[in-house]
Amino acid sequence: MQLNVQVKPQAKKDEVLQVNTDHLQVKTTAAAQDNQANLAMIKLVAQYLGLKKSQIIIVAGEKNKNKIIQILKR
Repeated sequence: MQLNVQVKPQAKKDEVLQVNTDHLQVKTTAAAQDNQANLAMIKLVAQYLGLKKSQIIIVAGEKNKNKIIQILKR
């Protein structure tokens, strides 16, 4: 399963909002440097979906605010 994710780094608080069935908006307090925002996004999405962090990988957009993530089944 793939999801589109829009990441907003350096937000006031960590938050995941579901825009529609295949699009999430993730706000994180982490900075967009040294992969910090990506790691925070993976952690927040995993918590939101009730998954392990290892079940989420970034397929596209690693250095962009708009990303495509893959949810791996276990």
